[in-house]
Amino acid sequence: MKRKILRFLKVGRGELIVLTLLLIAVLIIVSFVNFCPSKEVASYSLQNESLRMDSIDNRPTDDTIETSIHYVGPPKHIKYKPKEKLPLGTQVDLNSVDSATLTKIPGIGPVFARRIVRYRKILRGYYTVLQLQEVYGMTQERYLGLKPWFCIKTHPARISFDSIKTSDDLRHPYINYLQRKEILKLLRRYGKISSWDQIMRLKTIGYDDSVRLSHYFYIPGNIKTKETYVSD
Repeated sequence: MKRKILRFLKVGRGELIVLTLLLIAVLIIVSFVNFCPSKEVASYSLQNESLRMDSIDNRPTDDTIETSIHYVGPPKHIKYKPKEKLPLGTQVDLNSVDSATLTKIPGIGPVFARRIVRYRKILRGYYTVLQLQEVYGMTQERYLGLKPWFCIKTHPARISFDSIKTSDDLRHPYINYLQRKEILKLLRRYGKISSWDQIMRLKTIGYDDSVRLSHYFYIPGNIKTKETYVSD
């Protein structure tokens, strides 16, 4: 029967295979076109989505929308409100301001506010606004913009050299390991420190070191008055 059909169509076996493959290819193409939406259909879908979103944004307010026992209306959307900034000309105490208030100052975000507070804790308090330049990530441009917002009203609580017993008592960003070692050695030798000159004679401590440390440590009987503190 098969041979009769081939003789009737006058088609060879090879030609029949080619025709079969072509037919299969045509069926695949037709199926693909029917399955995938055209560009016009896709564009139409996007337009419908856009119109749907517009209708949501322009939906009526609670005062005008019709409701029933089964339909209470769409949910309310909370609008973002930018954090209120402090008025220009405000000054805050650098040693008492919290992170939340710091973020109200232009140029300070949550991360930088935490850095300022954290460094204040490590220092045991700022003695001058100029120390803001030491906060990690501070640039000169940012510092100049932030400086007018701060003042020093609360001064750091200083520690007496006579109360120092271990190296932990001398842990401070302004004292390195060798300096701690020499100060402790001095205290063990003489029992007390009587003047800053005695400290400055140490090999690892110079005049600049004594200026920085004098705001966090003091020698009994040689206490600075508040007027000597740097406040700007």
